[in-house]
Amino acid sequence: MSINTLPLRYHKIAKITLLILIGFVSSCSNNSKKSPLDELWKYQDYIKDSEKITSQLDSLALSQRNLAIEKLKQNNTYIQIVDSLQTNPEYLVILNAINDGVRSSYVNQEGKEMFSIDESLLAKVERLPNADDKIEFIINVTLLTLPNKGGLTQPILSSLNRYQKRFNYYGLPQTFYNTKGEKKWSIDYPYDLSAIFNILDPNNKKAINALYEAKSKGISNWFTANDKKFINPRLATVEGYIKFLKSNHKRSDHLPDNYDSEFWENYDEEVNIRIIKMILFKDCKGLQKEFDIADKNSESQRIRTGSGNVQLMNFINSQMIKMDCF
Repeated sequence: MSINTLPLRYHKIAKITLLILIGFVSSCSNNSKKSPLDELWKYQDYIKDSEKITSQLDSLALSQRNLAIEKLKQNNTYIQIVDSLQTNPEYLVILNAINDGVRSSYVNQEGKEMFSIDESLLAKVERLPNADDKIEFIINVTLLTLPNKGGLTQPILSSLNRYQKRFNYYGLPQTFYNTKGEKKWSIDYPYDLSAIFNILDPNNKKAINALYEAKSKGISNWFTANDKKFINPRLATVEGYIKFLKSNHKRSDHLPDNYDSEFWENYDEEVNIRIIKMILFKDCKGLQKEFDIADKNSESQRIRTGSGNVQLMNFINSQMIKMDCF
């Protein structure tokens, strides 16, 4: 299912296109109790960027945005999750679908920002009561995350933060019981919220690691690198994730030792990325093939660069030993 910027109408299988510009809403409570919005300090950079984008919208776009917010606030799912401050595990399937839309966001050939949501995830939402209302909420909130839509509102940020604090960045199905052995509540489906929190708090190492961990546990998957022009490649593809780590988190536990050694200067970045990807995927056969190719071409590499492939072969071999490939 693909989303564009045309008027909202959900169809089960057909592509969805819509034009919904959703704006910034913030309300301050006079109550002496601490407001949930007080916990949004960690997202201040995101909030400032959102405010800047909103301030640059023309009058028509801003009017459409404000009107759309009023409609969103009438959505029953919004009322339950955002206004009523509910933290119900049943809603994790909704947030999981939003996360899928966030990580799949892309620019099409006409330069329009779009996103897609896996049909199997929407099918789970359809099994919930008042499904159409929930799907409308999913689409509207995901649209907010697109770069030219102004960003998520602070009340929604607060709600997402509340769910993350209780349920972490991802999780598997589980059931909880009280001390009497009675079922208290359950999580019926795997869920992944890591892409959402990588755009809200891009320097959060726990969220960055969660992107990979959720994939390694089979909760979500990487997209194919050449599939689309993804808006946030690090959220979508393993190649984009590796490039992000190399540029911003060089000491990440998900990067192998010596991935940035000087000998790599003799190779295209594509080779480096490909081999690191094999290490992340624990692809012993692929690494063995890379080793054999390096061995075969070592002399020609020495003639071309003055250095053979011995260091590369040693690097691959050491990784294969760590992975227990032999």
